[in-house]
Amino acid sequence: MRGPSSLDTAVQEWLRFQTPIPKAVRQAFDPDEPVEIGYVPGLSKTNTLDAHWVHMLPPHARVGVHLEASPALGSFFELINVDPRQIFTDEDLKVQPCPPREPGDKWPATQDAWSLSLLAGYLELCSFYRHDPVRAQLLSVAAARRVYDNCTCGGVPMIAGYVSWREVMSLRRHQTIQISGRPQVGIHDNANGSGYLESVEIGDSETDERPVTFNITASRGDFVALKTKGWSPDQSAGFARWTYSFDLTVLPKAVCANAPSAEAHHV
Repeated sequence: MRGPSSLDTAVQEWLRFQTPIPKAVRQAFDPDEPVEIGYVPGLSKTNTLDAHWVHMLPPHARVGVHLEASPALGSFFELINVDPRQIFTDEDLKVQPCPPREPGDKWPATQDAWSLSLLAGYLELCSFYRHDPVRAQLLSVAAARRVYDNCTCGGVPMIAGYVSWREVMSLRRHQTIQISGRPQVGIHDNANGSGYLESVEIGDSETDERPVTFNITASRGDFVALKTKGWSPDQSAGFARWTYSFDLTVLPKAVCANAPSAEAHHV
């Protein structure tokens, strides 16, 4: 696996600490040189410098769901603006039979308690979710289910892709950012390279493969230079560049985060 370049490292230092980009790096790389960037919702509000430590985990319980009902999972559904009640089936939210391994074995009862606790978390997650009818829905229900089914080792929710480092340097604290292009969205674990991402699809963009445009409200600290944190999505999956790059534009303060683009359009 190729390690991070000096540009990746310098961009990460700037994102987390606002450390100036060294002169040698600025001279060595064109301003339009792409850097693999991930937007992890809420990362700037944590005390950790590594997105890996705020990720969701597999619970290994006897149920049809395979991730903890954590705030990270809730933020995934908020990020893509899909109601989790459309994702989970009755079979998912049910404890599976577990016969004793030997007479007097208490393990099934322990598993039952653990599994019921997990399902209670899912019911709470679903009941507290609030769909935003104004903001763009970034994945279809079917695509959201594919992400969930293929991230059995956990991870963090993210929007990811290549962005010119000049655009990354325009990020500041709490601003409205327009994303235009072909980003991927899903759940990824940089620690081991597992997870699953799908191309953002707004309206009919999945069928006609048009670039998409949508807005997010984020801070500089919510972004990560992914090749500095283990196995990035591109290092794991090998995306075609045209399906995995986008432009970042910081919008004026007067522009509402939810204003333009609940639909995909050419950019």
